[in-house]
Amino acid sequence: MSSATSRQHLISFKKVKGNNMKFEIDKVVTAETERCSDLHGVPVEDMEALLHDRIVSEYRGEAWKDMRHQWGANDAKRDGDKTLSDDVEIYADLDYKTPGFKREGFGHVKEYASVQSGNISGNKSDYASNSRFDIYKPVKPGAYPTLVNIHGGGFFYGDKEIYKFYCADMARRGFNVVNFNYRLSPENKYPANIEDVCACMNYLKENADELDLDMDKVFLTGDSAGAYLSVLYCVLAGDKKLRDKVSFATSAVMPRAVALNCGVYDQREDPGSMLFWTLFNSDGSLAAEKADSVIFLDTLTYMDGTFPPAYVMVSVNDDLKSKTDSLISKFKEKNVRFTYREYGAEHPENGHVFHIDVTNPEAVECNDAEAEFFKRFI
Repeated sequence: MSSATSRQHLISFKKVKGNNMKFEIDKVVTAETERCSDLHGVPVEDMEALLHDRIVSEYRGEAWKDMRHQWGANDAKRDGDKTLSDDVEIYADLDYKTPGFKREGFGHVKEYASVQSGNISGNKSDYASNSRFDIYKPVKPGAYPTLVNIHGGGFFYGDKEIYKFYCADMARRGFNVVNFNYRLSPENKYPANIEDVCACMNYLKENADELDLDMDKVFLTGDSAGAYLSVLYCVLAGDKKLRDKVSFATSAVMPRAVALNCGVYDQREDPGSMLFWTLFNSDGSLAAEKADSVIFLDTLTYMDGTFPPAYVMVSVNDDLKSKTDSLISKFKEKNVRFTYREYGAEHPENGHVFHIDVTNPEAVECNDAEAEFFKRFI
């Protein structure tokens, strides 16, 4: 395929349900841009030429900076009046890239001491280079399973601070909840994100005794981009041959079950800027090894029967709802056990990742259902 000819791409924002922001690219209707709209079957080496002009245009605009500001403002508005419950302890700001573990300094805080992982609404490079994590534990003594949360944010936004109320709320349901940061694009390219997920899981396993975590009874939850990373992680964890093919460090710690919330699971179905910021350099070249990039784009093709039982949640008000269809089809093909649930039919205000608003009645219903789903596999 020849290099793409002159194509113009207009970048615009528009508000959608729930005060979310949707990033859209208005493509000029040419033969070249028609091919941009369907990437299924396009070899990864051809994508570089096909998408080159679009990538360069978007980097020039650096729209991700504005999106971080807007999304951060929306999240702050949602959580501004929330407080943490007294029945949960928080072990804050541990580091999963620090070798070993020292008990010294490992103590709970009754009130969350917010140590921002960079500027949540800004553009600092350290925003995306943090490897900190928190553990939320029920105050009541007990033997609790472990729930690891992978936050969403389009691969370029978000950190553990945004999910503190959600993770504390899940801890109240009888879990030790791990809430962690991973490196974000565009400052850090794929496979940085999944490499950090694997590093965190390995660290938790290696230090389980000191952290007082049961990593034999571990569950995984993720929303939006975090839901996709959860799928990619489980596909890799269940296939040693596939792990041996990639250039980055992986993990074989397989969760007993996963909750996948409002995700996009076939990256070729959503060839927007978030994907480009993650996979490509500013000159249009692939940032990762070809084999690594193919696995990112075609994750579902590598899924097999080792994938753990899954609770799949969507909102009928979410523009990404249809992006779950390919996942469900693959689950059926590979005989993966799953529960599929739609929310929002009577609540149009409940859109993308509504479940992290822990005071929302339908979010309570959803999170209760996912917690009960996990407990079936203890």
